[in-house]
Amino acid sequence: MSDPTDREDMGRAEELFSRIEREGLAFIDALIADRASEELFLEFKRSADDGQGTKLHDRDRGNLRKAISGFANSEGGVVLWGIDCSKCASIGDVASARMPISSPSRFVSWIEGAISGCTVPPVVGVRSMAIAIDSSTGIVATYVPKSPHAPHQVAGEGKYLIRAGSDFVTAPHGVVAGLFGHSPQPIVFPNFVVSPAKSAEGKILASATIMLVNNGAVVAEDLYVSLLFKSAPSGGNTLILQNDSGWPSTSSVNIDLSVVSPREIRLAPGGFVKVLSIFLRLDEDLDADLSFRVTAGCKGAMPFRADYSVRKDDLMAILVEARQEKGDSRELTMKLLGIQKR
Repeated sequence: MSDPTDREDMGRAEELFSRIEREGLAFIDALIADRASEELFLEFKRSADDGQGTKLHDRDRGNLRKAISGFANSEGGVVLWGIDCSKCASIGDVASARMPISSPSRFVSWIEGAISGCTVPPVVGVRSMAIAIDSSTGIVATYVPKSPHAPHQVAGEGKYLIRAGSDFVTAPHGVVAGLFGHSPQPIVFPNFVVSPAKSAEGKILASATIMLVNNGAVVAEDLYVSLLFKSAPSGGNTLILQNDSGWPSTSSVNIDLSVVSPREIRLAPGGFVKVLSIFLRLDEDLDADLSFRVTAGCKGAMPFRADYSVRKDDLMAILVEARQEKGDSRELTMKLLGIQKR
């Protein structure tokens, strides 16, 4: 059987990822021994907390967004998480040491859960793998393919990145779109506006509104949002989904709500509109995780999709925190809904 890396159509980034998959830690140690430099297809990153937290660190999430946008808009690339860099005056950042990721398989799952919300539109084909060092630590490799659907905007930041040498640099939408032969498109994505969590009659009340934002260069038409709760606590707990827009909607048993704007509604570049609201009333009798998906977009553009989830045990801890009035009450609402700061 022939070596899969012998394919003539395999790009440099895919070839690099396949070699890491094949040779594992030996290849990574060779990169460190050779003081390999970051280049067009390769990025080294040390995790902000070495994967020791309870979720993907905000700084790691930000680096993932940049890498997916920059590599997908270019020729693809690989991020090696758990490698420290040092400065070299002549060639820039070079691999200098292992900085292992705790529970690398868990870190992979965090990355996979974050991918869909990293760019607009999402990049298809991103994949990660764990390379074990010992029973509890390792290195994580993330492969980002060159995307046929480029350009991809960094979600929530209103910018597009491309890979230039060993850096990710910003390019205006018109320039990036022109590079790929695309006409400018609306870029519509959801933005959560949360209300402070409140304690009343032994229950915690929390709510959030979904706004649609157009960060593209042209007017957006046929706007839509679909909200689907895959699981939610029942019993004495209450979940209400509300259509704030007055647009036509469909729903079933209060676990999903889909809204589409009338033809006369148009959203200007830089514009935003309030569409849906989520209301939660929770007590300590929690019997399920909280998990939901948001799909949003407009005519002529790739949809934005993102999943949000909070485990039952984590919900319980957040409810205790809310009753003790510790921390920012808006941040508590974000925790209850699994919304990460972007």
